[in-house]
Amino acid sequence: MTTHGTHRVCVASRQAFSLVELMLVLAVLACAAAAVWPRLEAWREMAAFDACVDRVRDELHQARLTAIDTGHPVSVRIESESGSLHWITPGGVPLRSPFKLPAGVVLRLVAESLPSGRGTKEAVIEFRPDGTASSRRLTVVSDGGFAKELLVDRATGSVLVRDVNPSVQGE
Repeated sequence: MTTHGTHRVCVASRQAFSLVELMLVLAVLACAAAAVWPRLEAWREMAAFDACVDRVRDELHQARLTAIDTGHPVSVRIESESGSLHWITPGGVPLRSPFKLPAGVVLRLVAESLPSGRGTKEAVIEFRPDGTASSRRLTVVSDGGFAKELLVDRATGSVLVRDVNPSVQGE
């Protein structure tokens, strides 16, 4: 404190935070991080699942483009039990190494998209040189509860992705 005439003036020369203030700030940050962490984990899992669905769609799209470019049909055999996609020629010759789904992600074939009398363990989608394809509906489901459906359009051979209603996942 200094004195100037008859008035006293307080000079506060505070240059740092106290330990209590620092601990309070750290406690608030820890609470905020604890509240946000589960959402970040769910977002990370959803992003990984979306990347997997995009990869499956891209594999099917590339098979269609290969059929158009080469002028020969290309079939994609989908094995739901092993979770893999195999590109094959009409003679059964593999065109490239199979694409395997990551652990925790399952590819299910929707039964009504298969010809009658066929099981649902394996299906083949044929992409023809004119751009058309055999129509199929596939559901990609993760252990985290995420699900998307892939629809292969018969007339255009394009692959559409749509969200699946969570109550329908158990098909």
